[in-house]
Amino acid sequence: MALIQIKTSLANSTPTTLEIGEPAYSYNSNTLFIGTANGDGYIMIGGQAYLDKINSAYAAANASSNLTNIVGGFF
Repeated sequence: MALIQIKTSLANSTPTTLEIGEPAYSYNSNTLFIGTANGDGYIMIGGQAYLDKINSAYAAANASSNLTNIVGGFF
């Protein structure tokens, strides 16, 4: 059985260094990261910050749809 270890930070909003494919989570920015293929950076891949953005976009689209239905009326 393999053990996956995730770097975490309470102070930094982004990781300073990550190895290729290494996962990290920032509690400061509520974001999940993974090390890039060339090992010189990171890619943001998820976390609570992303869920908040998705939920906000869904709520805005839903409100817009509801407003269209009310203003446009029914056929």
